[in-house]
Amino acid sequence: MKISLSKLKWYNNEKIWVTGFIRIGNRYLKNTELLNHFSEIETITDFEQALKTANGQFSVIIKTPDEIWAATDRLRNNPLFYTRLNNTNIISDDCYCLAEMKSEKRFNPDAVDCFLMAGHVINNLTLIDSIFQIEAGEYVILGNSVTRKFYYDSTFDPIIEKDFTSLATELNSVILNVFEAHFKALSDNFIAISLSGGFDSRLVAAMCAKHHPENVICYTFGRRNNQEVAPAEEIAKRLGFKWIFIEYNSGLIEGFMDDKIFKEYYPYASNLSGMFYMQDYFAKEIFKEFFSLVNLKREKQFNLIKLIEDKIPSGEFEFWKVFETWDQKERQAKFIINSARVFSFFGYNYVLPLFDSVLIDFFSGLPFQFKLDKNLYDYVLTEIIFTEFNLNLPNELNPRPSQKVFQRQKEKIKPFVPNKILNILLKKQSPVFYDEITQTMLEGIVPRQIIKPRQSNYYNSYITQWYLIKTKELLGIKIGLRERNSFHK
Repeated sequence: MKISLSKLKWYNNEKIWVTGFIRIGNRYLKNTELLNHFSEIETITDFEQALKTANGQFSVIIKTPDEIWAATDRLRNNPLFYTRLNNTNIISDDCYCLAEMKSEKRFNPDAVDCFLMAGHVINNLTLIDSIFQIEAGEYVILGNSVTRKFYYDSTFDPIIEKDFTSLATELNSVILNVFEAHFKALSDNFIAISLSGGFDSRLVAAMCAKHHPENVICYTFGRRNNQEVAPAEEIAKRLGFKWIFIEYNSGLIEGFMDDKIFKEYYPYASNLSGMFYMQDYFAKEIFKEFFSLVNLKREKQFNLIKLIEDKIPSGEFEFWKVFETWDQKERQAKFIINSARVFSFFGYNYVLPLFDSVLIDFFSGLPFQFKLDKNLYDYVLTEIIFTEFNLNLPNELNPRPSQKVFQRQKEKIKPFVPNKILNILLKKQSPVFYDEITQTMLEGIVPRQIIKPRQSNYYNSYITQWYLIKTKELLGIKIGLRERNSFHK
């Protein structure tokens, strides 16, 4: 058995390795305290129980005389990967490290197809054949064989049988308690909030004003005409926070492809399993001052559907609960959370109170009609929390219920609209400069290597294809990557 850890900040003794934190009340257990939290575990039953009650952003590895036990949190904030070479189990926080150990490196064709379509791989796959990842809310036992088990699965959680008003009151209380606990745990730490015109970041800012008003800065980035700028500035002003706008322009991104930092960032953030983000990457300078993407052939889509079907449990359940659980373990854990990798790459800690287990458990039990279009969540924010802080704006960017219905109708019609007409109707510029960023990335790529997405503003499609091409070059993969019509021909 071999444990190879190099990317994350780990604390360990002779048999336990931990990273991240667990929240217990108003405290974060981290470093040696987190190590001690897992030190009393003697059996796999103890391990599973400790994981079920752990609320935080963490990963843990326990080495026994004959096995390795390892787990990630519910959202896989700190990814772990494993493989078997020469009859030896190897676990690492760096998928590239495991890939380099292989004499022959192959892309996993199903993983590549999923990566192209969704921006992340699915299940326990990685882009490299026979290298696997520990999924969100899962633990593995590496011994003579590999045993996998999900310690967290909300599919069968009971539905709360309460009326809308009662649930709104309860949700407001849960939000206030969760944020108060996190901000007390953060104590007097400096906090930077990426503030948009939407509701989520506004909620974070409001709770910060209530529980942690000092040592705070808000920032917004993108083009000067970005529609998020004005509302973000107004929210920061009303809360009394310093606000900075970081304009994205040609001068800011000039030469980034040749920058050593970028060449280290994109493998770090993607880790051969999820797309790296560029939105916050160019906003990194602020910290120095103060401290479906590709259309695949139908048979390939069926292969991916089969992989998804493998994750559907047996038994009686609400069909939407299955989708919700799958979305959390796949898209949220492997795609959305990846947007935070830029902060850890530059050495900053990040906290995601909106993904706190207490909040997630509450939302998991909500009846479907109160989740639809986020109506309960939006009601609590606009009618209670934002009203208290005077944060409701006259022209909200957050779509109204009627606008959401209209958007769904547009999505139904879109597949029948010719590509040429569709692209004429699209906005020509990305508010966060992704059009210019991806154009720069593709300058050194042979055009025939890129499959053009149906919509020209599917910029993530270009990022995923660029990444596969660069990964093929970086790892010296000779076969397995589609040159045009099939990335794994």
